[in-house]
Amino acid sequence: MAKHFRQQERANTALVASLAGLGALSLAFGFQGRQTDLIEYCFKPSDTPEFCTPDKRYTMPLTEWADLQSEPSSNPKSQIPKKATRLRIITATNPHKWAWGVVGSGFFGLAHTLSKARQHQLVKLLPQHRIEVKRSWLLSKIEAINTARKVEYAAEVDYQLWEFSANRAARAKQLSVLSPEEIAVFQQQAQAEAQAEAQERIRAATETPTAAALPHGTPGTVEEQMRQGQITDQTPISNASNAPAWADLLICTTALIWGNQGSGKSWFLRYLVQLKIDRGYKIVVLDPNSNAYSWQGVAESHHTYGEIERFLQWYTDELTHRYEEFSGVAMSEDEWSDQLWEKGEAITVICEEVTTWANMIDNKDLLNRFFRLALTQSRKQHMPCVFITHNNTQTCLGNVTGLAQLIAKMPQLQLETTIDPNTLKPRASGRGLLKGEGQETWTSVQLPRLDKQITQFTKTPQSVVVEIESPTEAIDLKLSDDLGEPLRTIWLFAKEKGDWVKPRDIQRRTFAVLKGKSSDEIRRYLGVLSDMGYGELDESGEVVVFKTF
Repeated sequence: MAKHFRQQERANTALVASLAGLGALSLAFGFQGRQTDLIEYCFKPSDTPEFCTPDKRYTMPLTEWADLQSEPSSNPKSQIPKKATRLRIITATNPHKWAWGVVGSGFFGLAHTLSKARQHQLVKLLPQHRIEVKRSWLLSKIEAINTARKVEYAAEVDYQLWEFSANRAARAKQLSVLSPEEIAVFQQQAQAEAQAEAQERIRAATETPTAAALPHGTPGTVEEQMRQGQITDQTPISNASNAPAWADLLICTTALIWGNQGSGKSWFLRYLVQLKIDRGYKIVVLDPNSNAYSWQGVAESHHTYGEIERFLQWYTDELTHRYEEFSGVAMSEDEWSDQLWEKGEAITVICEEVTTWANMIDNKDLLNRFFRLALTQSRKQHMPCVFITHNNTQTCLGNVTGLAQLIAKMPQLQLETTIDPNTLKPRASGRGLLKGEGQETWTSVQLPRLDKQITQFTKTPQSVVVEIESPTEAIDLKLSDDLGEPLRTIWLFAKEKGDWVKPRDIQRRTFAVLKGKSSDEIRRYLGVLSDMGYGELDESGEVVVFKTF
């Protein structure tokens, strides 16, 4: 059976490889060339034929050109076909790209189906294979025992024959020197000894022998070995470019990430830090087992227990001060939250190796206060923490008593491990168990695949909604031509939104012309636009908003 399965496996592998190669080749054809026809045009202010030089020619898909011709005049881009001069139509270089893509996907799908079919067949044959292995192992052990017993029995027989011949020769010599009376006494003694020996052999033959135990190691018997779980090689399958939706549960709240050594906690933590930076948080790292080089780009990083203790004191004082300040202002909770974001005071504290803090930080009252505030009051003041431990017990969180209920209600992500079949060491499995805030059920999630550990953190650039240097907008958006930068970019963004916008909304888009600008500077730009008649500025509340006319 094993030989037949190996032949099928080799044939299946060759077929899967061939289909994958054909799929890759088809997709390569699908990625080449251009599928749509293009129309080349330019804008002629006069009838001079030399005016449309190569640097003044533009292209557009033919279908889009036709659609613009039927657009109403309210659409600024509908003026292009009317004002532009058609030069020529550039035909598509690869009109069948979609077909190549479908064929390539079909090849890959068929290869995947054959691969899964082979795995399914292997799973079906595993029970029979285990039975054959068990039977073969038993037969080999029985054969080895029988061979050893045969050798032992042959040696025993040879020894008995030698002893019998030696005794016989000795007795013959004794008989030769004995008198008839002595010979009669000797014969009686020999007969009595022979009867006693015969009775002993009969008794031993009629008793039930004890079954011999087979030699074994750990695990012991064959049944114990067959009951052991199979070690499999599990690796992450997700290589998504965007963050998974479930990651939002860990970004804005105080969360716990835990797992055994080798589960990938540090790698995933750095991925989560990058998501928090993209969201707008300032990151403060408390990691006694690393240095500042491992956390390049974060706002602060502290790597000695003395520095960590001083920051914990600042954190507790700052969080308490924010609640006291909020209680004395005349604004809603949302307005207070917007103000913290605009001032850049939203921070996240990354707490690595928390299990060792209780032993290395002497101020136990400070630890108690820090953990209680972080677990109960950090979210509304935008000061959440992320704790990294080996377990989700009170001992791992500063050894502070009375936190069991708070820990049970906080968002948690447990990273699972698998065993490397070669080194027998734990390693990341690419999967985890997630529990949301206040939930009791755990959900299995697939972790994103990371090619390397992140050590340099930068805010991911976002695409600009309006391309202000587009030649079509230079023709149609005449109103913005009179504005200089960065007023023009801010006005175009507000125009695109069509609703009230805040300085924080503009700052989060990371426009190149606004790099390094604070919320107060953007607020002044909005005031200038309002004074110039480009929109309306509402400063009635604590948060300033702007809307274009």
